[in-house]
Amino acid sequence: MHKDLDQKLCEKYPLIFRDRHEDPSKTCMYWGLSVGDGWYDLLDKLCALIQGHIDWRIRSIELTKKFNEDLAKDAETNFEDREPWMTREPRAIPEPIEQVVAIQVKEKFGGLRFYYNGGDEYIRGLTTMAEEMSYRICEVCSDKAAPTQGGWIRTLCEKHSN
Repeated sequence: MHKDLDQKLCEKYPLIFRDRHEDPSKTCMYWGLSVGDGWYDLLDKLCALIQGHIDWRIRSIELTKKFNEDLAKDAETNFEDREPWMTREPRAIPEPIEQVVAIQVKEKFGGLRFYYNGGDEYIRGLTTMAEEMSYRICEVCSDKAAPTQGGWIRTLCEKHSN
């Protein structure tokens, strides 16, 4: 990926790409996003959905804790005329999701590979979907494409496969 697009993604998603300039003995992210520019939008959307999911979980945990605290304070007040439907139970606090950190982003056999640490099942599903979608998106220009046959497999549109 062109260095400007690489930098744009890394700046937009600093938590996901926090190891982008780490030592090459620690991460393959040192080498950058090893994919064509045509997959920029796909990676941008994938990272937006991943980070949005993690951020929402953090917010959900905060809101649930606040709800339970307010409920505990409310329980100290004696409401003798309270209807049964008005009673509220504490809510289970959701499990946090470990921040996704990209380990390597590359093309392999004509498809996107997004390797990472962290996340949950939902993020695993997002990643699988993005990887599968990459087989239909030209890695050069993002037009509709298909993997080439024979030799080095790439996913290219009609224009770029000639």
